[in-house]
Amino acid sequence: MKPLRSTFADDPEMAALVREYILGLPAYVSQLNEALRHEDFDALQKLAHQFTGSGGGYGFPAITAQARIVVEGIRPGSAAQSTPADVNMLIELLRSVDGFKSD
Repeated sequence: MKPLRSTFADDPEMAALVREYILGLPAYVSQLNEALRHEDFDALQKLAHQFTGSGGGYGFPAITAQARIVVEGIRPGSAAQSTPADVNMLIELLRSVDGFKSD
């Protein structure tokens, strides 16, 4: 997967904020993996919901879009069921962010 760059990558006013956001991504990936492993759908929904706003807010609209798929699929009574593949796609997008460093 091609590295995902923030649309704010070249904005000097946003650079520090984007870097800080990227530094926090590995912890979220760990939490998503843990929730997925334990089939903790409440935790998955809460974690994914955080990315529906923050992804776009930090210049990653693809993360927002995938997070919405996960959130909508987990909602009770949803016609579309979120699958592990949806969550894994979100995890892969997060890992593909330019500057992502895993533990």
